[in-house]
Amino acid sequence: MGTAISWVFEAAIKPDGLDDYRALAREIVADNEVNEPGQTFLEWFIDDHDVHIYERYVDSAAAVTHVERFVANFVERFLALCTPTRMSVYGEPSDELKEAITGFNPRYLGPVAGHARG
Repeated sequence: MGTAISWVFEAAIKPDGLDDYRALAREIVADNEVNEPGQTFLEWFIDDHDVHIYERYVDSAAAVTHVERFVANFVERFLALCTPTRMSVYGEPSDELKEAITGFNPRYLGPVAGHARG
């Protein structure tokens, strides 16, 4: 299954925060695209109340880099606009990554079977 790590982060957007949340999402995506080559996917899905963020990294080290950058640059504004509800982590994260994301109360799902194309 490889070393890739991915997760889906879910949150409830605070009342009247949708426009600001969308703007912050675009800012984070633009920043990550330039500064995080180890992040292979970042997609945000949103409705009027909830957001699901799908993220994939080449390995745990790249995911740790993301978490450190996110905390340093965005977490305060992010948490002012939403309430985290669930984080599901896929793969086999390192102990360092588990420690870095412990504050989001993640659940871990290990690999069983699968494949990837292109």
